[in-house]
This record gives sequence, C-alpha cells and structure tokens, in this order.
Amino acid sequence: MRLLILLVVSLLQVQSTPSPDVVIKFKNGSEVRARLVEVKPDTYTVDLQDGRRMSYPAADVDSMQRLEDGKPAAPPPAPESKPPAPAPVAEPCRIFVTEEQLPVAYYTTVKKVKWNRKYYGSSDPANEKLAIEAAKLGADAVMGVEVSHRPSGFAWSTPHVTGTAVKWTEQGRANFGTLKGECVTVPGTPVREVR
Repeated sequence: MRLLILLVVSLLQVQSTPSPDVVIKFKNGSEVRARLVEVKPDTYTVDLQDGRRMSYPAADVDSMQRLEDGKPAAPPPAPESKPPAPAPVAEPCRIFVTEEQLPVAYYTTVKKVKWNRKYYGSSDPANEKLAIEAAKLGADAVMGVEVSHRPSGFAWSTPHVTGTAVKWTEQGRANFGTLKGECVTVPGTPVREVR
C-alpha cells in the first residue's frame, strides 16, 4: 500500500512539473528553460521547472527560442522580405536641467534664471519654468538649480527657484547624456541629440 501511495505521489509531481517549451537567453549571457505563460511588450512570464512563476523584463532578454521535445526547434522558414522596422527613437532633449554644477569645459554661461510662486504651493513646475526661461535666452541647459522657500508679498512661504542658463561647448554636447538631470521639452525649441 505504501508503495502504491509513493508511486501516485511521484506521478503527480512529475505531471505537475512543467516541461520547458522555450529557452530565454539574457543579455548578461545566462539562460533559462521554462514553459512560456505570457509575453507582453515589456515582460516575459514563464513557469520554471521547480514550479515557480517568474517575470523577466523584456529589456534584459536577448532572445527566445521555442523547444520541441526539450531540444531547440528547427528554425522557422525565412519570412517574406519586409522593410525593417524603424529603430526606436531616443527621447529628445530640448533643455537639460540639473541641480549639479557642471565642469567648466562643458558650457559657457548665458544668464541667471529664476522662477517663484506668488502664493503657497509646490515647486514641481520649477524645472519646466526654468527651461522656458532658458529657451527664451537661446540656452541649451540650466545648471545649479536651487529651490528655497521664503516669504512673498502674498504668503509666508513660497517656492523660489534659481539656476544658471548655459550653452553647451563641443565637450559638453558630447557628454551631457552622462550627467544627472532632466530633459525638459519646451515647445518651439530645437531638439538636442543625446549621444
């Protein structure tokens, strides 16, 4: 009787373990064999052989290959020639805004810019407001952004924001994509390429 129970339990475990139907290869060189559950534009969800369900970011996945009987499937027939899909376009940077002081070789100073609220409120729109002011001056970026709260004529504590509008030098234009900050889109300003 014990032997029969052990046999039934063993069969149930074997049947409940999903057999892999895909191999997912990751950009870091590792791979996983699993049963595919779902593919979304940003996530691959699989059931692993140990019973766990895992989701992997699509950005980490290099390739996925279907398996037939645990072996890689024959390659699919060559698709009809279609024009290649357009490459993804990086978010353009119109005005770069940062709290950091930039290396002197990266910029030439245009002018100090500032923004403040007349009443109580948040400083959330500050980067956008400084970017608009910088765009009016023909600047590429605002650096050294500082937020303070002080009294105004209408409130005891209102946000006051200052920064320095700057133009990129060649060295700054080549390196601004490596800096900490925010790209702010200001309508009517030219796009700065992120390299």
